Amino acid sequence: MILSNQKHSTAFKKNTKMFAGFSLPELITYAGLAGLVGLFMWSMMNSFTKKQHNISELNQIVLDKNITISRLNYLLARSEKIPEVYTGDSIVFEKDSFDFSNEDGKCLDFNQVINDNYTPQSIWLASKSGAVDGPQSIFYGENIGCDTNSPSSLKQISDPIYIKKISDRDWFITDNETVQFNLKPQGKLIGKTYSSIDLDINASQTVINYNKIQDVGCQFASPNQSWFENISDNMYRYGFIVFSNNYNNSQDRLSLKGVNCSGNNSTTIDGISVNCLFCHDGSTSEKCVDGDVQSSGFLHLDTGEGNATTNQWENIIKNLEYVPRCIEGDGCSAPIIIDPNSEIESQRLITILLSTDSNIQRHDLNIGTNQGSFLLNLYRLSQACDHENF
Repeated sequence: MILSNQKHSTAFKKNTKMFAGFSLPELITYAGLAGLVGLFMWSMMNSFTKKQHNISELNQIVLDKNITISRLNYLLARSEKIPEVYTGDSIVFEKDSFDFSNEDGKCLDFNQVINDNYTPQSIWLASKSGAVDGPQSIFYGENIGCDTNSPSSLKQISDPIYIKKISDRDWFITDNETVQFNLKPQGKLIGKTYSSIDLDINASQTVINYNKIQDVGCQFASPNQSWFENISDNMYRYGFIVFSNNYNNSQDRLSLKGVNCSGNNSTTIDGISVNCLFCHDGSTSEKCVDGDVQSSGFLHLDTGEGNATTNQWENIIKNLEYVPRCIEGDGCSAPIIIDPNSEIESQRLITILLSTDSNIQRHDLNIGTNQGSFLLNLYRLSQACDHENF
């Protein structure tokens, strides 16, 4: 009886060991595996969080850039004087933890017409206190010039994210007609150092024809327009100049100086005969394709079989004119009056393409060599254009 109980007790102990749990080596192994899975999941979540943050940061930079450029274009387009980079007496002050200085080309003077009076305005760059060479914010000096110490008149129009795009150039580049901005934004991306994204301030974002006194008539091009520099050293037969945004069929027409391009008419420029045709709603020429949405609002130029050289095309493009069309009883009343306060109404985006392919007549944007786009400010142009419909 005693022997039987001992056998039963021994068997029970063996079974107890079998079901008692994991051994220490097993626990260490399982814990290690769990740790690796946890580390992998943490790494995945951390990577996802970084990507989401960086996407959000980049989207914010693009938004800030677009808003900033829109505000600057709006402010400068209303100026009656040529904006100038300030080079006078030094002024340094502080506002809301920002350091301001009109030195080193960080202030741009322009003006605004209010009730027929010229009111000084300005654009300032400022960095956070203690970071003189750090990213700059853009401020609008309302009713003050660059020679005035008036912090209360300054309005911030961008976050402090802008640095120089080209380090050895000024912050603002001005001449007798244009202003360009040597800026690009920075964004703090997780896992990386400060990363810069080009602000891409090019001729398409340059306000033109400030000086209403200069004798340019209805021409919207001039010898110092920077987009001429983009014309490659090739010979092209065909030119394509189009209203790529804000085209108004009842008002907008393009032409070459002294030529009616509403039909197949030619003129001689720089020793070459240039045929011009303007396509718009109702055009009947075979070069204006019916049903093609881009047949409305473009100027087709043909320099003949000999093609035109780079210099000849520059001179041809410099002779482009905006000739406002407005006929009594045809949907509008002459003269056309452009409201300087209406950004959309007063601006047209012009795109220029050159090509050796006659199919450019079919308005295939992939055929032409894009020379760039630029903003045509009709209000500014109307100050110089003596056309009867302005």
